[in-house]
Amino acid sequence: MSASPPVQNSATVGLRVLTALAVLTSGLCHGYLYFYDGWGDIDVIGPLFMVNAVSGIVISVLVLAWRHWFSLFLAFGFCVVTAAGFLFSRYGGELAYKLLGVNDMIWGWSQILCLVAEVIGAIAALGAFFAERWLTAARSEHTAVG
Repeated sequence: MSASPPVQNSATVGLRVLTALAVLTSGLCHGYLYFYDGWGDIDVIGPLFMVNAVSGIVISVLVLAWRHWFSLFLAFGFCVVTAAGFLFSRYGGELAYKLLGVNDMIWGWSQILCLVAEVIGAIAALGAFFAERWLTAARSEHTAVG
């Protein structure tokens, strides 16, 4: 596959911007929770929140600066894994407590904000991937070579 998107228009740019904003929102929210809300003091989950904060910032920049399918893949993966981790910590019961050292039992502004941002980010990343027609380009290259 080529390094630049096969299709680039205002819709694909808008989807990339939406993806980047959603990933950045989740990353900044986790950074806030790490530094100002006490999550940084928890043994296992604290370092994961910092990794999430840094990777959210880096991936949001990549989505805008590197117009490649892999940046969208990273954004999609970030959103899905982060949302799954939260839902596991919320509903995983005893297993979540044993693995993460926490069993999140509240729905505060940060949980809702992050979860909404991650759902929007995953959908927007998938939308950008398909709108930029990466799969069609890959099939075209494969057919041309074969």
